[in-house]
Amino acid sequence: MVRGDRVVAASCVLPLTEKPDVAQRHGTRHRAALGISEETDAVTLVVSEETGSVSIASGGRLVGPIVPSELEGELRRMLGDVTTSAERRKVDWRERSVDLVKHLVGDVYWIFVSAVVAAGLLYVARGQVALEDDVRFELVLATAKDLADDSAAARERFAVEPHRILVVLEQPDHDFEGSKTPVQVELKVSGTRSQIERFRNEAAGELRVQDASEPIQLEPTLVDWNTDVLGLALAWPDDTTPKLRFVEVSERTFVLANDSLPLDTSKVRQYIAVSTKDTKFEPPSVKLSGPSAVLDEIEANAAAGIFSKIELAPDPVIGRSYALELAKSYQERGVRLQVPVSATLVVSRSNESFGNFDVDIALVCLDPSRADELGRWKIPTAMGKARLQADVIGVVPVDADDAWRNAHVARINGFIRRNLLAYVDLAEASPDDEHPTLTVEYGLRKKLEDQGSLADLGLEEARLSSWSEIRLKLVSDVEIPLEPVDQDQ
Repeated sequence: MVRGDRVVAASCVLPLTEKPDVAQRHGTRHRAALGISEETDAVTLVVSEETGSVSIASGGRLVGPIVPSELEGELRRMLGDVTTSAERRKVDWRERSVDLVKHLVGDVYWIFVSAVVAAGLLYVARGQVALEDDVRFELVLATAKDLADDSAAARERFAVEPHRILVVLEQPDHDFEGSKTPVQVELKVSGTRSQIERFRNEAAGELRVQDASEPIQLEPTLVDWNTDVLGLALAWPDDTTPKLRFVEVSERTFVLANDSLPLDTSKVRQYIAVSTKDTKFEPPSVKLSGPSAVLDEIEANAAAGIFSKIELAPDPVIGRSYALELAKSYQERGVRLQVPVSATLVVSRSNESFGNFDVDIALVCLDPSRADELGRWKIPTAMGKARLQADVIGVVPVDADDAWRNAHVARINGFIRRNLLAYVDLAEASPDDEHPTLTVEYGLRKKLEDQGSLADLGLEEARLSSWSEIRLKLVSDVEIPLEPVDQDQ
């Protein structure tokens, strides 16, 4: 490359033309001349290495060979089309070009000099048209076992496709250290605009690793690219070269115990108890794969804490089976569950028994048309009271201290006594029945969920569940025979 009267650069490489119609007799030198004329407004002088003939490339066209007598005129014509500087400068530049051509044609030595000058021109021109840009890839790590998975999700995840670099570890007793979650990486690509765009749109890379004994720096030159990278410079940004590390892996089976299952019961209502004592695991043992050192650690801890916490809802469903996930800390260290695992917890609701409650049995007639019959019958004195017991479910907290619990139980006991009722309905018997026997009915005058009831019990509605209840049970005679009122007279 000549600037003024000095050679400023030599041994330059220019982008080659990609035109398919270039004559086969033209080599790299002529193709480079055409390439630089396509990318810039340069006029390029080419001297054939084999024949010494001279050609000129401009605007993507190659003119030549040109005889020495016509060379000056051709150069003047082409340079006149693209030059707008002072006329004196144009004349000086053209005269020097003509002198240079004369020496090139007349002397082999000057042919060599002209080649150096042309190379310099190419170098500088390439510096003016070469670009550098970042191309983003998804870096995916896989083992041979991963590739053996024939599921649709696995095929999609491990496909070699544009914008992805797939690294496959083929040594069966090793795996990648740490997480294999795909990450985004950026590769610096230098070349012409068209080369970079083609690479950006088409490039996919793959690297097969057969020896995992040492870490590997993922240099771009190690990657098998699916597209032509000739003429491109590929490099990672400073200090960002991905480093692949490997660990020895194995598989082991662990028997699951109750302390393997951490629970988050912070949202569970106070009157619900959850126990892991009799937890049922399915299957009862679990197969894990991962780095041997991490599996040694799990074995030393008797598989305690290998699962993520189960966060329980306020009202856990009794008998529900929970799918278990491996703790994130172990996932990040490369441990994997080989089969799904579930656990069924023991969930129970607080249940307090109260009794015995003795309550007078009332004789009523719920059919107004027969109300006058009440004067004919009475309940025998010996059978005038009903005895009941009460089970209070989902009301008393399971972990309350003794003082609070005793006070709460006393309030519930008083509430039941004040609201308990029992009766027999004369309307159930036939009007003609001379020896009616009636079933004892019983219940509470106030419902548990009524605002007045909650206030009496010192409870809040939010603390109760839809299944919270006071369940009554009759422990005395279920049926009572009536006797006529005049029987004693």
